[in-house]
Amino acid sequence: MFSKNTISKILFVFTIMLLIFPKFIRAEDADDDQSGDLAVDLMIGVGVAICETSATCSLFMSFIAIIALITIIFALCAGAIEPSDLCNKRQARRGLTAGIGYGLARRSLRK
Repeated sequence: MFSKNTISKILFVFTIMLLIFPKFIRAEDADDDQSGDLAVDLMIGVGVAICETSATCSLFMSFIAIIALITIIFALCAGAIEPSDLCNKRQARRGLTAGIGYGLARRSLRK
């Protein structure tokens, strides 16, 4: 299990990333690079499949997923994001691409 010191360092790094990364990412650039999106989504799927092989990483991934789910629910209730932002063609493509990357990695890890 993680120690309190390790958890505090991880939360500190995520907080810094959440504060710094939006400054470098521009919304108008996100729609232009579909091939880059596909590559990133495939790698996310591969990363999830690889993370499932380790018990510690799987536990950490579950913890982050629960936090993300709670945050999305609060944002929907507060009106910060609309349901149409979550359910559109782009998000469906991203989920499908990540699923393909996950499936390919799981298949290759079984052999």
